[in-house]
Amino acid sequence: MQQAHSKRNVVLPGTKLVWQMCKRLNAKHAADFGALSLVVKRKQPFTKEILHALLISTDKGALRSFTG
Repeated sequence: MQQAHSKRNVVLPGTKLVWQMCKRLNAKHAADFGALSLVVKRKQPFTKEILHALLISTDKGALRSFTG
């Protein structure tokens, strides 16, 4: 991945910066909508099969069978 980006002169941010931004965005969202809005409301547990489907999916409807 890094080689593909370097060929195109794309500079990726460091993981520390990404982590800080994620924390800031989560804090802003929690301040705007409340901390309970960050709690996932799922009918079934998050399984390895769902994770696998998310990772390989190119279709928005690929998880239809997992969402009930």
